[in-house]
Amino acid sequence: QMEERVKADIWYMEHWTILLDIYIIYKTVANVIVGEKNAY
Repeated sequence: QMEERVKADIWYMEHWTILLDIYIIYKTVANVIVGEKNAY
């Protein structure tokens, strides 16, 4: 599980754009409002 998180972090650093951050923020807000079954 930790290996997957590290891979995701590396992917994020290699593909970062401001639009990616805006998308992540949008998805986060939507999950807070609607809820997500896989949230911690």
